[in-house]
Formats: sequence, C-alpha cells, structure tokens
Amino acid sequence: MNHSNKIDFIIVSFKNTEYVKLALESVEKFVDHPFDVTIIDNGDDVERYKEIYKDKDNYQILKGPQDGVWKKPGDGSINHSAGLTMGMKNTSNPIVCFLDSDILFLDTWTEDILPLIENVFLVSNRFDRSICREMFMIFKRENFEKYDLYPDATHIDSCGNITKVAAENRESCIILENTAFTMQGQYVGDKSKHILNLPHGEQCSINQKPFFFHYGRGETRPQETIDLWNKEARRYLDDTTI
Repeated sequence: MNHSNKIDFIIVSFKNTEYVKLALESVEKFVDHPFDVTIIDNGDDVERYKEIYKDKDNYQILKGPQDGVWKKPGDGSINHSAGLTMGMKNTSNPIVCFLDSDILFLDTWTEDILPLIENVFLVSNRFDRSICREMFMIFKRENFEKYDLYPDATHIDSCGNITKVAAENRESCIILENTAFTMQGQYVGDKSKHILNLPHGEQCSINQKPFFFHYGRGETRPQETIDLWNKEARRYLDDTTI
C-alpha cells in the first residue's frame, strides 16, 4: 500500500466496534484524498472487523500486541502506544494520521490540513499536560524516520514518545482550535459551539470550520450515554450532505 501522497489512517480499538464503524464511515464520507486504513484490535473483535470490511481493499485488520488487555495498573497508555507502533510498522504511506476510535469527522478537511504538515513536525487537535493527543494527529512519515522514531512506551503520552522527541528537538507543532483545551493546553470545556447535540466531548476546527468531534473515553461511559452518542453520530452522518 503506497502512494506518492496517500494517507495511512491508524486506529487502535478495544471492544468498541460500533465507535470504529462510525469513525470510519465519517472518514469515507469526508476525506476526499487517497487513503488506507489500518485497525489494530487490542480486544477480541479481529474476526468481526475482517467480516465488516472484507470488501475494502484499502483496509487491513491486525491483532493488537496486548491480546485483549487495554491497561494495566501503573502503565498509563502503554498498550495504546504499542498498538500505534504496530500500525506504523505495518504501513508505508508518506502521510500518517492517528485517529481515536471515538471520533467523528464533521466536514471535509484535507485541503486545509495537508498543507500545514509540509513544514512542521506534526499537527494535533489537543495539547494538554505536555502531551499532544492522538484523537487526531497527522504528520509526514519521513519526519519520524529522521529520528528512527516510532511510538513506544518510554513516555506517558498515549502516542508513546512522540511529544517528548518533538520537545527535545525543538520541533514545531501546530495545535488546532479545540473546544476543550486552548492551544496552550489550558482546559476550557466550551460546549456552546458544538454541532453535535451532546452534553460531553470536544470539537476541533480548522480555519474556524468545525471538522471533527471527539466523544471521549466511550468505554467508560454508561450505556445510555453510549446510546446517545451512537444516535447523534448516526443522525449527523445521515443528514449531512457535501
């Protein structure tokens, strides 16, 4: 899977197939650029994903390195980092985009975002507690290969040591407008601008245009909140035309 300017979308999943299906449906709807998808399943849904996406030639499903264990006490998000490492090592397109499994694209965005990554180390939706978050993180693969860098477990970041390396080497990062945190990593939690009718989550914009929504730790929410997310995400995807 290679293309001169193709995107590798990498998603790490843990027992949240319904979220992933919605996220990838929004990718299909709002990404007007050549792409491949790699799902790293850290749970037990590998065969289900293979069945769902069996007709998609640009999708690959990999069994995650943690064999059904999402987190262990004291290890932060090491398992998520390990999944991203597997995804990086099993893809080869020149552009890489990490996506959380509980995100939903709201509009087209590639023409706005892709020019930004030409001259910076990475573009992310959030920077808080000295960590660039992986809900949406996009970068040129060559930037990481320059450091022989793949996400690993040496830093508290759920993306491994990406933020640490960026800081130590004074690499430039672009943090996009977000309703949960400022570009300086200060919490604001402003839900008044949200397109989706939800009492939680965060929305990210580019050039003042909302382009994705992050639901946030869906596996820890009560079922009624999960159902609300599924209903609202489905409504938005069905009602929006581009």
